[in-house]
Amino acid sequence: RASTNLAFSPASHASSSPSGSHRPGADLSDSALVRINGVSRSFGNGALLKDVLAGASFEIRPGEIAALVGANGVGKTTLLRIAMGLDQPNLGTVTRKVTGPQIGVVVQDYNRSLCPWLRCADNIAMPLVSTIPDRAKRLDTVNKLVARLGQFAQLSSFPYQLSGGQRQILCLLRALVHEPALLVLDEAFSSLDHERKKAMHGTVAQYVEARQAGVLLVSHDIDEVLLLADRVLLLTGSPAAVEDAGQLRAPRPRSKEFLVSPQALAMRNRIWEELL
Repeated sequence: RASTNLAFSPASHASSSPSGSHRPGADLSDSALVRINGVSRSFGNGALLKDVLAGASFEIRPGEIAALVGANGVGKTTLLRIAMGLDQPNLGTVTRKVTGPQIGVVVQDYNRSLCPWLRCADNIAMPLVSTIPDRAKRLDTVNKLVARLGQFAQLSSFPYQLSGGQRQILCLLRALVHEPALLVLDEAFSSLDHERKKAMHGTVAQYVEARQAGVLLVSHDIDEVLLLADRVLLLTGSPAAVEDAGQLRAPRPRSKEFLVSPQALAMRNRIWEELL
């Protein structure tokens, strides 16, 4: 079981609802961190024109983990880039309440996102450079985060000295260190073994609970989606559009028994129907 002592303190802007936290399924459309409406995206010109997205719409809400599921090459990463403001749609609108410094990201090709000339502690501290000019203070923040989570001990190493899984944890810590309002996780747990994946799932879930952050999770691991997500979004078709497959109404952490519960089995079947 995950520790009952949260590694993250509650956010000052947390929900004022009686429960003190977001209830999955509540109507948070007015407070959406990112709202994508009717977005279309094409690449190339003339005979080489490729329509990737057509009329995609969804929201990322505070205190909620939304999982985006779809086949390889369907346009998930393109949609993530549009949500973060790194790419612009040809049609449609994107409304954001969060900007660059308020977003934490783990990209699919995480190895290329690390600075090989920096030690691990300085890699984790990179999002703090603009707000904490003093390096010693940045590293102190990193040390406190790592001590709270107990997930990483190689702070003085360079990335090339780590395994793939250790480098992915490094990227996850970098995404969390500045306590962003929005986490964008593109296959962020794909290189982790079972125990470390379970631990980092717990870390993200605790962060969402404590800070009322929103999460957009891309994953091909259906068990991972079922264990983490409050809401499942299916990206299907060519060009692709988003379909809201529904909510998973169960508190986290979710046990392996939840994976064979009626609602989990129904969602698993719903995902397979779209992907096969």
